[in-house]
Amino acid sequence: MEKDYIEEEIATKKICFNKACKQMILLNEKMRLLMERYYRAERAGHRSLRYNLRLRIAIVDALRRVYFEYASAKKEEADTMLELLNNREKAEQMEGTMMDIDMSES
Repeated sequence: MEKDYIEEEIATKKICFNKACKQMILLNEKMRLLMERYYRAERAGHRSLRYNLRLRIAIVDALRRVYFEYASAKKEEADTMLELLNNREKAEQMEGTMMDIDMSES
C-alpha cells in the first residue's frame, strides 16, 4: 500500500516538474521578445518605452527564477522519494533472502 502511495507521489512530482519546465520555456520566449523590443526602443531613442520594458523584463526574469526554484525542488523531492522506494525494495529483497536461508537451514 505504501509503495503505491510513494509511486503516485513520485508521478505527481514529475508532472509538477514538467509543467514548471514548460512555463520556463514560455517565459524564456517572452523574455526574448521583450529584449528585442527593448533593443529596438533603445536604437530609436524611446526612453519612456525602454523604462516600461525594463520593468517587464525584471518581472519576467523574477518569475523565471521562481519557476526554476520550484522545478528544482520538485525534482529533488521526486529523486528523494525514488531513492526511498528503491531502498525499501532492496530491504524487502534482503529480508526475503534471509528468510529463504533460514527456511533451508531448518
